[in-house]
Amino acid sequence: MDVYTEKVDCTNVKSVKEDLLKFLSDYEVYVYTRADNGYEYLGRFSFMLVIKNPYSNETLDIELGGSFTVFFSNWHAHYFAFDNDYEQMKRDIKGLLSGSIGALSVMDSSNKLIVTDLCSADFTKMTDKLQFLRSHIYNEDKFEKIIKTGGSMHVVFWNPAESLMFDIIADSEVNDEYST
Repeated sequence: MDVYTEKVDCTNVKSVKEDLLKFLSDYEVYVYTRADNGYEYLGRFSFMLVIKNPYSNETLDIELGGSFTVFFSNWHAHYFAFDNDYEQMKRDIKGLLSGSIGALSVMDSSNKLIVTDLCSADFTKMTDKLQFLRSHIYNEDKFEKIIKTGGSMHVVFWNPAESLMFDIIADSEVNDEYST
C-alpha cells in the first residue's frame, strides 16, 4: 500500500472535521462555514476550525476543503488530502499546541516577511544563528539578502511567554563584498 496514493476521504469533509474535532477535544474549537460573518470566502463544502488560545488572541486556524491549510501567526502550510499529509498536519498542529514547535518568521531590515517555517523549540540550544537561518531559508538569494541587510527572526509559540525575537545584524564583510 503506497502511503502517497491513499487519499483521506475528502469527499465528505464533514468526516474530516469530525475526526479533527475529536483530535482537538482538549481545546476550545469554533467551527465556521461560509454562512458565518467573515468566512464568506470559504467554499460551499468547506469549514474553518478556529482553536482558541488560552494565553493570547493568537488562534490556530484550520481550513478544510479539497485540501487543508493551517494558519498560525505569520506561518501557514497547505496539506493535500493524502494520508501522509493529513497525518503530518495533525503532527504539526499537536506540536504547535504543545509548544514543542513554533512558527518562525524571518523579516528583512525593512520588516518585510522573507520566509516562514516551523521550527523545533530545541532551536534555542543552537549557538550559530547563521546555521539555523541556512536550515530554514531555502532560497539562496533570500538568505544572502538577509545576511547582507540584516533583519529579525521571530519564533511564536502557542504560549506567547515562550516566544522569542532575535536581531540579525548585517554582516559588514558581506556588505563590503556586495558593494563592489
